[in-house]
Amino acid sequence: MSISSQQIFDALSPYREGFPLHPDLTPGVIVSASNWQVAEEVLPEELLARVRAGDLTITVAPTQDFPLHENYRAATLRYAADVRLDAHGNLENYTAGLPFPLLDPADPYAGLKLAWNLRLRSLGGDTEELHVVWTTLQGARVEQSLEMHMWRLRLAHRAILKPAEVLPNTLGLYHATVSQILSPARLHGWQSITYRYDDDRQPDDSWVYAPRRVTALGSDYHGEDGYGYNGSVHAQTWRYLGETVILAPVGIPRGAPSFGGRNGWYPADPYQLRRAHVLEAVSKDPGHHYTRRILYIDAQLWMPFYTLGYNRQGEFFKLVFHLFGDPAYSPWCPGQQGPINLGACAINYTRDHATLLPNVEQRFNHEVTGQPFIRAALEGKEPGEAAYQERDGFAWIGIGRTARLSEIVLGRLYQSGLPDERVLKEKGIAIVVNLTGGNHTAPWPGALSIAWPVADGELPDVEVLQSLSSWLADLLRTTDKKILVHCVASVNRSSLLIGCILQRFLGLSGEELIRYLEEKSGGYAILTNRKFREYLSSLGKIPAGD
Repeated sequence: MSISSQQIFDALSPYREGFPLHPDLTPGVIVSASNWQVAEEVLPEELLARVRAGDLTITVAPTQDFPLHENYRAATLRYAADVRLDAHGNLENYTAGLPFPLLDPADPYAGLKLAWNLRLRSLGGDTEELHVVWTTLQGARVEQSLEMHMWRLRLAHRAILKPAEVLPNTLGLYHATVSQILSPARLHGWQSITYRYDDDRQPDDSWVYAPRRVTALGSDYHGEDGYGYNGSVHAQTWRYLGETVILAPVGIPRGAPSFGGRNGWYPADPYQLRRAHVLEAVSKDPGHHYTRRILYIDAQLWMPFYTLGYNRQGEFFKLVFHLFGDPAYSPWCPGQQGPINLGACAINYTRDHATLLPNVEQRFNHEVTGQPFIRAALEGKEPGEAAYQERDGFAWIGIGRTARLSEIVLGRLYQSGLPDERVLKEKGIAIVVNLTGGNHTAPWPGALSIAWPVADGELPDVEVLQSLSSWLADLLRTTDKKILVHCVASVNRSSLLIGCILQRFLGLSGEELIRYLEEKSGGYAILTNRKFREYLSSLGKIPAGD
């Protein structure tokens, strides 16, 4: 069914005909344990129960109109009518803006369409820079407090900055995000880098540069909690639950949010009555942190302000707030149109634990390419190839896709991105061949670590490549030692060397060799370097064992 520009305009202007009203919730009213009943229709039951228990009070403020950036709205008006879903739930004909501004509760695909809106929503701009204070609380006791700096650059489907796509986007990225810890001093220099691909089915690449003895930061804020939902569309089953009016922490009249209530866990600034879409997400992975989530998504900003999380037993256990400010009070974003993200707080009731993540400074749509890891993404490099200053005691840790081990030859030959040393020890890896530009795998007793820095560009020294692959193939034939070949992302350099090993060990050649590597990679993209792929394709057949 075709949709008109007027229909799209109306969907982007939910308050054009007036703001939602409630006779008992006029500006200045305080909802508390003594009168919680007045908010029964405008709060999720899980949050209402906390008000009823006296954990927090809510002050009502007038509803305000916060239109999205005019360029993002213009892109939606121009392109949304052409967007479709294909038979596999992928987008067709998407260029920029909100793909599906009109949602029909009778449409069986409305939930999936709303999920695509979340993936491609405006986060405030095509670049973003944040200063975040990260505090974890056990009850009311502060466990740790960190200061972080974050940069994000959108490379594709840009609606605000020019050009609409940053080219050459050789990695096929949608956006790149970098976070850096500023304090405490023992963690200063910790950085995480995430490459999100334009193809939703391609998992994120993520890396952490951190002290060797620090592999995680305790938090109730799951990686997918970012901006309400920060995961893959295809990883969930989606159901649209309709539209409603809800009290939400939107339009905060301050440059940074405040917290209060029991243990200081809850947003303490006024709430507004907002129109919202309700969306259910059920994980396709039965072992996921959340088996089910309910998201309340602002009908104007297209950003969730509540996420309700349920565990594997189907019990509610976590409440995540996402906080949005009034642009008039932002000293960093004068004249900003669209959402002013002031951060989040996540409360895990089963652990009596909370994480507060207020954004105390934010900027949008400005130059961020001076950051070295953002520059690396623009240049089609992996983070380990960026110009940064390494620190003693720090190391790269691959997380998510980059840390996976692919079993290339059963029980003998493995491939990975930046490996986890613990996993390598558990696997019994005896020989590690490191093709990155830095020594990111420290040898352990009984293991041999070989470092040969190879650039992901021109072919390396072919004589060395063939000599090394011949020696490793001989080891596979004559010993029972387990061998790992790794680079940073397990895409190009490790695939090149392993391809040469397989030519000698299994007698594979040409396209047969490429197909074997692709099959063993578990469905992930490999050999995007055309010169590496062409070299392996050109290899002739060598009888196995020669």
